[in-house]
Formats: sequence, C-alpha cells, structure tokens
Amino acid sequence: MPLWQFFHPPTAFATAADKQSLVDDITTMYTNWGLPAFYVVVQFLPMDTAEGSSNFFVGRKTATNFVRVIVHHLAFQSQGSLAAHQRISTGIDSVLHPHIEAKGFDWEYHVSESPPTMWKINGYVPPVMSNAAVATWAKENKPSPYEGDGRAKKE
Repeated sequence: MPLWQFFHPPTAFATAADKQSLVDDITTMYTNWGLPAFYVVVQFLPMDTAEGSSNFFVGRKTATNFVRVIVHHLAFQSQGSLAAHQRISTGIDSVLHPHIEAKGFDWEYHVSESPPTMWKINGYVPPVMSNAAVATWAKENKPSPYEGDGRAKKE
C-alpha cells in the first residue's frame, strides 16, 4: 500500500481542493500501474511555521517554504531494478511538480520500500501483482477472499 505523508507549511496545501487535486493525481498514478485505488493512503501534516513557535526546521531555520514528502511502498516496489526505480521516481516527480515546485515551494522526498510479508488489509494478505485477484480488488475497490489469500484454514 503506498502511504504518502506530506510535512508542510500551512500555506502549501491551503484548501481542500488543493489537497483533493494532489490526492487524485497520486491515486491515478498507482491505478494506472494496476493497483486498487483503496491501496493509496495520503496524509497531510501541516507544520507550525510561526516565528518563535515553529516545530519545522531546515538548516537551523524555520521551514516556511519547504515541503517534505515520505512515500512508503509495500505493494509496488523497485525490487532493486534501476528501470523500476526510474519509473517510480519519474512518476512521483511528475505528480509533485505542479502541486509543489510549480507553486514555488522547495521540496524533498524519499521512498522507503518495506517487505510486504507483514502487510495485511482487513486480515487478507494482499495478492501479488501477477495474481488475478489484484484486478478483482481494483474493480471492486475493496479486499475480498481469493485463492491463496494467506488466511489459516478453519478446521
């Protein structure tokens, strides 16, 4: 499941429409790659940047114009492939540019790839990308049982 966390000054994503537009672009990137929309989780974490009470610093200074993005990947990973890394980073760059850089904010992101072995959704082990259940989950936009879902058999 991709989890995107935006640490930002309140001015970066000031309206619900600003946030929704970015969320839509992020979700579209992943659904275009075949993931279900419900996999995508986005959090906006506005940071206090008021002089004297700030809790967001970059280079010892209050970060009034800086957006920090952390992207956690479980379902979609580069698996050490340079081509996959480039596809993922190019996708992220194209999503972020109009929402952050084009609006004059400085920005940085990193992607962490956690092993999916401890990941479950509503108790199901999510299917691997080659499993037909991924298409079912994407179409239904929710998890459901599938052959080999990882649940223990009831006796």
